[in-house]
Amino acid sequence: MSIFKKHGVSRRGFLRDVSIAAAGTAFATSIRPVFPAAAEAQENARGWYRNIYRQLHLDAHLDSFDKIYRNFDAETSAQIFKEAGFQMVSFMAMDGPSYYPTKIGVPHPGLDRDFTGELTRALKKR
Repeated sequence: MSIFKKHGVSRRGFLRDVSIAAAGTAFATSIRPVFPAAAEAQENARGWYRNIYRQLHLDAHLDSFDKIYRNFDAETSAQIFKEAGFQMVSFMAMDGPSYYPTKIGVPHPGLDRDFTGELTRALKKR
């Protein structure tokens, strides 16, 4: 027995309802606020990413290393990223174990500092 027949839905009805839902969603998400200032603020909030063209992602998979970020200097790193012209920096906060102190997850056993917090604070300054 077809799943459609089992639940009393025809394929034609299913496709019709999905099409209506998709069209309604598309319409609803394109509605803009009436006030120009609110519309501009909303567009800026949504569109900030469009102006980011130089991005850096630090992809760290260090779960098998004994000691990590031992001599890491967040301030120097953030300054280098700034001088290189990066507009956005993303980095790993965990890869199994966390790279920051946590009670919810498991901190990396070879890490004795808050790598994520230190780098985030240094980047925010710049």
